[in-house]
Formats: sequence, structure tokens, C-alpha cells
Amino acid sequence: MMKKTLLMSALFLLSCSVGGCFVVIGNRSEKCPPDYTKDPQVAATIAEIDAVSKLSFESHRVKAYKAIASRPNLGPRERMHLMDAVNKHLSFDSHRQEVLMILLENRPQRTEEAAVSESCIETQQGEL
Repeated sequence: MMKKTLLMSALFLLSCSVGGCFVVIGNRSEKCPPDYTKDPQVAATIAEIDAVSKLSFESHRVKAYKAIASRPNLGPRERMHLMDAVNKHLSFDSHRQEVLMILLENRPQRTEEAAVSESCIETQQGEL
């Protein structure tokens, strides 16, 4: 009886100590952040969008996102980052729609430079 209790206690302690220690090795593919350092204006806008995403209240985020979306001459990277942030950090569909409609109404005229930038971004996303 004593051996059985001792054996059960040892097995229990062994299973608890080994069961809590395990390593999961997996293949995580994290997106590499794009290089925004080439253009300081783009880097500043991206940083501002990220800062807005950290605001506590959704009403404040909506107001700030609308202000950014209404800016003239937002580049394709900034617009894409803003769309991603809006979809990720706004809970209500009506708020998302308000911001995205402003962004849509404020889209720049299609230029050769914008077309090249957009195709470059699409290529990068296809590779990720």
C-alpha cells in the first residue's frame, strides 16, 4: 500500500513538472514591415495612424481617422495603412464606413507615379 501511494505521488509530481514544460515549434510567417524611412512624410503619417490606433475611446479614434482620411495627397501606402487600421481598431461598421467613405471621396487623381506605387504594393502583398 505504501509503495503504491509513493509510486502514484512520484508519477503525479513527474507529470506535473514535465506536463507544464513543453515547447511549441511552429512556422510563423510574420509580415515584414514595409520600409517607410525613405519618405519622412509617409513615415510620419504612418506613425500618426499607429498612434491614433492606441487611443482609448473609439469616438476619438473615429475623429482622428476622419481627419487623416480627409487630407489631400495621401499616398497609396498611407491609404492602405489607414484602411487596415480602421478595419482592425474600429468596432462599429458605421464608424468604419464613415471613415472609409471620406477616404474614398478623397482619393487622388490617378497619376503614373501612383499607378507604379500601387502596383508595387500589390506585388509586395502577393509575396507575403
